[in-house]
Amino acid sequence: MSHSRISNTGFRPGGLVFSLLLVASMACKKKVVIEEIVEEVSVYPELGCLEGTKAVGTPPPMGIEVWCATTQEGNSYRNGPAIEWYNNEQRKSVGNYENGMKSGQWEFWYPHGEPQEQGTFVRGVKDGYWTEYNPSGGRSSEGQMVAGALLATTTALVLPS
Repeated sequence: MSHSRISNTGFRPGGLVFSLLLVASMACKKKVVIEEIVEEVSVYPELGCLEGTKAVGTPPPMGIEVWCATTQEGNSYRNGPAIEWYNNEQRKSVGNYENGMKSGQWEFWYPHGEPQEQGTFVRGVKDGYWTEYNPSGGRSSEGQMVAGALLATTTALVLPS
């Protein structure tokens, strides 16, 4: 009489299937890329867009400019307050737009934060009283602008030494 003996060498049919599945899953691994869609928040409280306009752009640290815009006949125009920053997050300019052109009081700063110039625009052109500052913050000139041209200077231009 012969006896067959099954040795316990670790061979189990279920173990083989598991091992094959493990090898197959490692060979078929693929990277899964999840794309995240971030909804842009169009509200920038300091901007103060009027009714009928919407805030556009992105403030620092992700962007450098926000403005109010209106859409007319499929075209978007800057209309209302606007703020622009340098890459170092210092303010660059603050003012208003009217139908896509600078209008009213505007202020500009140097990248290190000192005032650069301030005055008014009419239909995108400097018009009215303007003050310019040197990089250290002192006034360098003041004068009356008419349609973008300097009419009269009330302070002599002083260059920093």
